[in-house]
Amino acid sequence: MRKLILIAIALLFLQPAFCLEITEIMYNPIEDENYNEYVEIYNDEEEDVNVTLLTLCNDTLFCGYVSKSGENFSSECILKKGEFALITDGGSGSEVFENFDVKTEFLFYTEKSSICGRLANSGEEVTLEKNSEKIAFLYYDGSCEEGESFSGECEEPSPGYFAEEVSEEFEATEDSVEKENISEEKLVEEFSEKSASEEIKSSKTAALLEKEEFRTFDEIAESEIVYCSDSYKTKYYFLIGFLGLSALMNIFLLFVLMHNN
Repeated sequence: MRKLILIAIALLFLQPAFCLEITEIMYNPIEDENYNEYVEIYNDEEEDVNVTLLTLCNDTLFCGYVSKSGENFSSECILKKGEFALITDGGSGSEVFENFDVKTEFLFYTEKSSICGRLANSGEEVTLEKNSEKIAFLYYDGSCEEGESFSGECEEPSPGYFAEEVSEEFEATEDSVEKENISEEKLVEEFSEKSASEEIKSSKTAALLEKEEFRTFDEIAESEIVYCSDSYKTKYYFLIGFLGLSALMNIFLLFVLMHNN
């Protein structure tokens, strides 16, 4: 009977834990806000994740991309570990591919025509849920200029890739130009070709950790960037503690029985 109880409790708590990050929000694009908003997520899990099992602001997600021009794209529904995915508007479609340099093949769109009922320029909390339970969120305060995206701070849009890595690569190439006397036009051409052919997979939040103002996990949490749902962590900690306590009780009972005999 005791074993059955332990198995039942284990099944109750061993639910799949999702370790996804909301890494970028474009809420105030230069182009029409009805078609150019997006949310970027990153799979920091050890396993691939079926994103269609999740919701964004309690809105169902579908794999693929719906273009305003009518040119739609299919996409894998499984987000590979260590990969970025982009979530765009459903309904009447999106112009994100036409107006941004997208560097990910993992694409999803919302059931409704606008992400989170249209992202507020004044700021709001964007949430990712599993079975109506929040597993990740990112809050922005609306301080970004028009055309900037929010990734813990305001920056140039980088849908599907890590902006700082591209910037550093460009600066390194620019330094070598002065030595080799390469024209600026040639530099831009070569860099654009290289950026288009290489896929950048580094986590934006991991880079923030390297900065002094984002040195620890607690400071990251205070900045409203959440990796995994604390409720899932609590369940696993509770389960480990319960099993450990049960093992100690069994050892104690065995000791008592041996002593009595």
